[in-house]
Amino acid sequence: MYLFLSAMFGIVFSNNLMWIYFFWEITTLCSFLLIGYKNDKASQESAFRALIMNLLEELCSLSALSICTIPPRSWN
Repeated sequence: MYLFLSAMFGIVFSNNLMWIYFFWEITTLCSFLLIGYKNDKASQESAFRALIMNLLEELCSLSALSICTIPPRSWN
């Protein structure tokens, strides 16, 4: 719980896009663990569903960050 909270504070107070991405990864892992904490089938399915959705979002964010770091004149 405290790791999730500190990762959220890291997202809010970070001053670099790579730190935001790093703390977002920690938030994803913690949310997976918090959702799947209860040991029944429904919570485990929900945890894996949330993990898959977060991983898809992270791939999109990583591709957007990589596009943003390319210098604008290099596209010609």
